[in-house]
Amino acid sequence: MHSLELRTAANLPTTPNRVTEGGVVETADMEHSQAATIFARPNPKRRLIDMRRHKSAADALANWEPTESIEVYGFTKGAFGFLDLLLATLNKTGPADLSLSTWTAHASQIGILAGEQSAGRITSGRFLFDTSFVKREPQTIQAIRKHFGHGAVRVCLTHSKFALLTGKNTTVTLRTSANLNLNKRFEDFTISADPELHKFLTALLDDFWTNQRPELADQSPGQIAKYWRDQM
Repeated sequence: MHSLELRTAANLPTTPNRVTEGGVVETADMEHSQAATIFARPNPKRRLIDMRRHKSAADALANWEPTESIEVYGFTKGAFGFLDLLLATLNKTGPADLSLSTWTAHASQIGILAGEQSAGRITSGRFLFDTSFVKREPQTIQAIRKHFGHGAVRVCLTHSKFALLTGKNTTVTLRTSANLNLNKRFEDFTISADPELHKFLTALLDDFWTNQRPELADQSPGQIAKYWRDQM
């Protein structure tokens, strides 16, 4: 049996990772994804907000509407986080589909999102996590699949944190340095209603949901190796 070795490779196919014939696990550079990985645009109109002395995400977005062509960029001292910003944005957009990428998440945060789905404010949800998350937080993964469906989870080696809200009449992109947990640290965030940015990130996530089976996240390293060897 071949031993597994993790390395980054520059010239790989469009899958998130694969195993070579020699049993080497390689992580594909995202520049080889079928989805575009660079988004260029003219400088948007931007509102800069220092929220270190404020206590809520609602304050941060009080003077912003998703119909505005203004991007909000700000900092928080930890009084509110990713989830708070997401919920405050939902208050502005109304019911919306949710796509979310994060390195980690706390079970309580997922429970709140499930409550938002039950209330009809989140109409669907899908989540991209780091590959380690499924093993670190198996109960949280079970909760996500229970509330949002078995196909709601995909994995890759990621540290990117963002959320996409797709409403009936608007699309909003939330980017942040914070994970989906309560972490009282100095974090930044950007919120915009830029349709092109939203389309760009949606296409990137669509690539994962198209090319990766949902069951792959649950497999052992050996099973993942066999999958990539036999199927990809």
